[in-house]
Amino acid sequence: MTNPDGPRYLQIRTWLVYAALLVLAVPWYWPADSTLLLLGMPAWVVTSVFVSLVISIYTAWLLLSHWPLPDDPFCDPGDNTDESTGEQL
Repeated sequence: MTNPDGPRYLQIRTWLVYAALLVLAVPWYWPADSTLLLLGMPAWVVTSVFVSLVISIYTAWLLLSHWPLPDDPFCDPGDNTDESTGEQL
């Protein structure tokens, strides 16, 4: 998949979606005295778990549909070295 703006996983929109989901996942906006229960758990727990699931699905979708392939001009197929060891793969 060729995109003139670069790989999709490096676009600003991708990172803005991650930032918005992170804001929703961290329950700092819930009132401290909230007693609302959903499924027998505090509502902030259910919300955090649900948004974490959405983050996981979004990440999987990005990786499955937009990961650079060897025929992608943004992918360097000549670099076959392991970054952690420097060994040729």
